[in-house]
Amino acid sequence: MVDGRVGMRPAAPDCPSPDATSINNLLRANSRERLYVLPICWTLRQPRLLGCHFTLEKIRWGKGDPPSKSVVQILRDQHPAYKSPIYAIAQLTLPGTLAAKKCDVANILRCYNLFSLGPDSSLSFSFAQREAALLPTDGIFAPPGAPPSLAYITFDFIQTLRKKTVYRPPGGRRNRPVVNLHQKRLRSLEPPNPAEDPYLIAMLIALAQAQRRQADTGERYDGQSTAHRQPRARTASAMDGMVPRAPCLCGPEIGKTIQRAVQSFQVTVLATAGTVTECFYVYTATIPTEFLDRLDAPAQPLRSLPVPVKYFRIPLMPARKALGKLHHLVCNGTCPLCVEEVHAGSGRAD
Repeated sequence: MVDGRVGMRPAAPDCPSPDATSINNLLRANSRERLYVLPICWTLRQPRLLGCHFTLEKIRWGKGDPPSKSVVQILRDQHPAYKSPIYAIAQLTLPGTLAAKKCDVANILRCYNLFSLGPDSSLSFSFAQREAALLPTDGIFAPPGAPPSLAYITFDFIQTLRKKTVYRPPGGRRNRPVVNLHQKRLRSLEPPNPAEDPYLIAMLIALAQAQRRQADTGERYDGQSTAHRQPRARTASAMDGMVPRAPCLCGPEIGKTIQRAVQSFQVTVLATAGTVTECFYVYTATIPTEFLDRLDAPAQPLRSLPVPVKYFRIPLMPARKALGKLHHLVCNGTCPLCVEEVHAGSGRAD
């Protein structure tokens, strides 16, 4: 059912009515819930309805897997020392500023041929074929000449973003009742497990959308394409409880969507606790084209595919083991750590 405060619009004559697999139908069926909100305000409800779920897994890494002891020694002797990934891992375990931690993470990812795409670190999240929100991160990374494949963020930064979104007193003034309501709202948005924050899933989806845009247009992603762009969607307050209107994809347009080559997009999010951390959290997902089609055409009865989000907890110490486990998850096969290395079996369970 649709909220009575929202006026019903007749469907276009050539468009099929939404069925149980369309996103619009899900919004109508759950009209009493605040589902159509900015991704920073997502709860686990939105990913669940989209078919996304977290799965904690372990990494298999053995002594014969990269990096070898000789490679680690070369990394230790690297000059200047602050660019060494071994040094960077040690610095992550110590107190420091967020800017310093970003540099440490960049130095670690550089040894996997992943480089920062520039100062602009926001991902464009699209819905109904338009930019619905910009997702701030702590860094976006990609191999040279390739679309973004990895984003970095801290749990502390996610919490800061959520507070800024919730605490918006009218006229810049606050009073105790309003503050209490904001605190209650913030508590309702906080996930029970910070390592399973829905914002991380939104980041993975936005990365897949960025890869798809480059695949469709052939444009090179320079990390600054969204720097001066404003979201074209309505504000969060205007979106609450409303069903979005998507462009009608009928006839040739829906044919293009259906006939699009079947493919999927490999995306990764790297997360840490904050300015002091003891481990990496690495989130990986394979997002199929059909999943992105549903977001592009929320009114269409397109097939729904589940998207499991696997995440791994990697202790930072010992450093060689941390680099080896991270190598399993983010290496594209050409990084310096695996050059002339020989895998000795599949490794053992951690």
